[in-house]
Amino acid sequence: MFDINSFDKLRNEFKNIDGFNVLFGLEPQLQKSNRFISHLKLSDKQLKKILTLMNLYEDECCNSLPGYNITIPSFFKSIVVQLCRDYTHSDISKSDVRFKIEKIVNFIKKNFHKKIAFKHIVEQSGMSPTAFRCYFKRTTGYSPIKFLMRLRVAEAARLLTEENIKVKAAAKVGFQNQSYFVKTFREFMGVTPKEYSKSE
Repeated sequence: MFDINSFDKLRNEFKNIDGFNVLFGLEPQLQKSNRFISHLKLSDKQLKKILTLMNLYEDECCNSLPGYNITIPSFFKSIVVQLCRDYTHSDISKSDVRFKIEKIVNFIKKNFHKKIAFKHIVEQSGMSPTAFRCYFKRTTGYSPIKFLMRLRVAEAARLLTEENIKVKAAAKVGFQNQSYFVKTFREFMGVTPKEYSKSE
């Protein structure tokens, strides 16, 4: 029903909304790998509200009236926010592992440029280290460390191209060691940071 790539430009607006990362990130990942069925169930009242927003959205898309370029993103955002609200206020217990993982994913995304201790994020999850590793990888497709490194490398790549920051890119995204940064960057991107910045 949605293309996760369409959220790229809006992700910063949504990332702190409870349920967003579970509903539009983690659940689609689980559906691909585990025949997972979403736990989102809408009541008649909730469904009516969503359908009203979707009808308004569709009307704007089809009619292209003056100001449609403002109303279309607005209705789209309203639909996403309402679904997140319905999801987090459903009968799903907040002790559900997906919400625990979402909390950690949000924490890592906000703090990836800082030093993050594995012990600290395990404590935040309320799980044992073994269970946490298992559920995190099953949910995101990556180990916690790989997930963190992936975020750091993606931001480093952005800095190397968009902001043209060559010298301190490693430190700005949380790498304390330059050679480890180069090795990790190559692992994810297939080239060194220097080669990447020259090719862009």
